[in-house]
Amino acid sequence: MTPAGPRIYNLFPLLAGPMPRWEPHLQRAAAMGFTWIFVNAFQAAGYSGSLYSIRDHYAIDPRLLEAGRESMGQFRGMLNEADSRHAPATERSGVHERRREPWRRIVGS
Repeated sequence: MTPAGPRIYNLFPLLAGPMPRWEPHLQRAAAMGFTWIFVNAFQAAGYSGSLYSIRDHYAIDPRLLEAGRESMGQFRGMLNEADSRHAPATERSGVHERRREPWRRIVGS
């Protein structure tokens, strides 16, 4: 029996590593029947180093990127992978609603 509501998998970026390495986590979540992915803060962290102390709402924290690859390309790749396994990425990208619109414009979704 399919659950009536969303089943939300919480992906914590610093535990998952750089975005290009999130695919196994997304695959596991899909295999377990999760229908949405919630990604905790991934924007550039402030002085404390906490992802919740955001220094720049328009930049991805460098700890979540693979060196030598364009940052928004890595972000788009993660969203595409999530979209292929779950509901549309713009519905649960992990960006708080009031901050989601700038990311939509940046990634073109």
